[in-house]
Amino acid sequence: MSHQTGISASRELLDLFSKSKGGSVRLIQVLITDELLVPGIQAPPQGSWEDDYDIMVLPLLSRQPCYLLYRLDSRNNQGLQWILIAWTPESCTIRQKMLYAATRATLKTEFGGGHVLEELSASEKEDASLRGYKQHLASAAAPAPLSVAELELQRMKIDEINTEVTMDTKRPTLQGVAFPIEDQALEAMRSLKNGKIQYIQLCSSIRCRAVNAPLRRGCFTPAARGLLFATWNSKWGYRSHGRSR
Repeated sequence: MSHQTGISASRELLDLFSKSKGGSVRLIQVLITDELLVPGIQAPPQGSWEDDYDIMVLPLLSRQPCYLLYRLDSRNNQGLQWILIAWTPESCTIRQKMLYAATRATLKTEFGGGHVLEELSASEKEDASLRGYKQHLASAAAPAPLSVAELELQRMKIDEINTEVTMDTKRPTLQGVAFPIEDQALEAMRSLKNGKIQYIQLCSSIRCRAVNAPLRRGCFTPAARGLLFATWNSKWGYRSHGRSR
């Protein structure tokens, strides 16, 4: 099979791939030699995949680049699942790094991409260790960074959730309405302010869309000290002191 780099898997490697699908192999090292993908070291399982991982993987992370196919204990609908590790240490030449990067897709195709659960690239041993693999999984599962607009929307949703709602909570349903005040009502309010009268009653007229003063009382004589506001239906009462009714 011809590929972009002109490198294909050797017959020996393909036979090993077929054998490994039965579960008798835990790890396969793959090297590029003479323009071919060839098998290196292979190892059978000794314990669980986590117990075997560092014991088998770390000793193979030398100055020589390679691929490592490491079998997990989990399965999907195609069979056992594997991790594909591309090991290219800093000591590699630029040509080696490019060659292994370009041939990676070829190896995955030859092995069977449906069996590969995760792919991991590493140039430091720590990144290819069991701890590094688990950090890779945690990073891949983390949510993508949010934009400024998404962060603002998230903050608004949190504020809505954390807002305490009780029996006394009031929410505005309208921004408000504006009616002009008739001259008679304005005159009555001035008289109330100046102490000439002690009580006026204002009401809104939906038909006229205005506020008027149908009732005012001047039977009280105390000077105006303040205004108290009371409301019921569409009428408002103002009094200079005492209780509004």
